[in-house]
Amino acid sequence: MKKFSIPPRMDVRELMGYCAEYDTLQRALKTALVVGTILGMINHGQALLTGHMTFDRLISMLVTYLVPFSVSMYSQIQGKRQRDRLKAEYRG
Repeated sequence: MKKFSIPPRMDVRELMGYCAEYDTLQRALKTALVVGTILGMINHGQALLTGHMTFDRLISMLVTYLVPFSVSMYSQIQGKRQRDRLKAEYRG
């Protein structure tokens, strides 16, 4: 049975390398667009449809896109780190 170990901390260069990968960014942006739009409509759709959209609501709606983007980036980075760690263990 394999022991559980805490993975090493990621340095900023490694993090930026994963974040800058085209497929990671593309998937995170697509996820943010779909999920952010759904969340924005749930939270602000009534104001948007009735013409009661304020600047504060607009900012809040735009920030709503950051949540799915961040979650998607985080989960992809963790998956890629695990993949790379397993590849290194397999080779070594």
